[in-house]
Amino acid sequence: MSSKVALVNRRSVGRKRGVSLAPILGDLANRHPGLVRSWFSRLETAGFDRGELVIRVAHAEQRAYLERYCRPAFIEAARLATGRLIAVRFTGPGPVDDADAPLVDDCEGFHELLRLSARHTQDLFVVGPCNRLAYSAAVGVCRSLGSPYNPLFLHGPPGVGKTHLAQSICHGALDASPSLRVAYGSCELFTNQYIEALTRDAVQAYQDRFRQLDLLVLDDVQLLVNQERGQEEFFHTFNALHQNQRQIVLIADRPPDQIDGLQERLVSRMKWGLVAPIDRPCLETRVAILRRKATERQMVLPEDALLLIANRIRESGRDLEAALAQVQSRSADAGLPITADLVREALDGPGPTSRANGVRLEKIVSVVAAHHRVRRADLIGPGRTRSVAWPRQLAMFLARRMTSLSLQQIGEHFGGRDHTTVLHAERGVSRRLDNDEGIRSLVDELSRKLTNGD
Repeated sequence: MSSKVALVNRRSVGRKRGVSLAPILGDLANRHPGLVRSWFSRLETAGFDRGELVIRVAHAEQRAYLERYCRPAFIEAARLATGRLIAVRFTGPGPVDDADAPLVDDCEGFHELLRLSARHTQDLFVVGPCNRLAYSAAVGVCRSLGSPYNPLFLHGPPGVGKTHLAQSICHGALDASPSLRVAYGSCELFTNQYIEALTRDAVQAYQDRFRQLDLLVLDDVQLLVNQERGQEEFFHTFNALHQNQRQIVLIADRPPDQIDGLQERLVSRMKWGLVAPIDRPCLETRVAILRRKATERQMVLPEDALLLIANRIRESGRDLEAALAQVQSRSADAGLPITADLVREALDGPGPTSRANGVRLEKIVSVVAAHHRVRRADLIGPGRTRSVAWPRQLAMFLARRMTSLSLQQIGEHFGGRDHTTVLHAERGVSRRLDNDEGIRSLVDELSRKLTNGD
């Protein structure tokens, strides 16, 4: 599974007329990581045929996957690699019946459901005492879908690796069998698509898509609370999948019997398999996470500096990564190597890990508004247009990270919104941080501007 992040460095795979697949696969790994599968490393070029780059595959289901989901991405990558427009054709065993095609039905929204991060594989998950049970269960699920842990219910506070582990199950299952029908997404999307199906009189098609899956992974199960129709539909979907020994993986911020507002029959079913907690990382795990993240960032981090960060930042792996970004930024700005003193200086100042009230909320609003070219008044106003929805969520997220204001205080500043809106924004941005390198870079950039006063 590590091939998903290592494709950029793979050796050239089959050269024909000077065209190598290595740069094409590298571009795919960078631009479309959710499409990449480990077997891409075994693709071969078969030369040019009437102006088309021919790529040979070994199995019919692999060819079906490439034809159905990957052709535009391969054409784009080939153009960037060669500097000219090249058509791409896949050849090999086939064709296959649509019933054997990989992933899920191509209804609107399902591509969003399976946008997996190339970083979220099992070999990149840092295992420690706080998550060992959950990790072992995830490995077991990949080896045998439908048993022995069905459903697998993962729960824990934000930033401890639930999304990483859940996506690693999708990666592992698809690596083992590309023809599997897999869906990954939030319960909010599950419910919203059901409501949309009701309005379009397309409920049967919606049910067929979900109930014929081999693997369903749903995040943020707590969002089913008070969704009467959503809970009813999920109850029947759960039953249909479980009775057919199809695998279900559920993720939430707390165990099922602590989610107030869930129907008792759902709580009971969610506990049928294994309920596995993922706790906040202990010191041993925090040190391992910092070493892994420092290597990814190409940072030279002395042991005393590493231990200082690990002892100060205790909440989550996400906070540890934010601290590393802050330290790296301070080192680059000062032109100094990273030392324990520099770490103290970086972490003691206002920043995404301190929650000290050193950054004014008004400044956060101004910086985010300027970056997205929207008016401050619109950002804090009552409007709900798409052009301001994302910047507002991002500003709320930064306010939570960089000020000591409460959820209610932040909501009041943004047009008198409820504290649950702020919490929803914080969780939404956090999920995107896990999956989108561009969002991580944007948050780092805005945090530096706010911290350094740019």
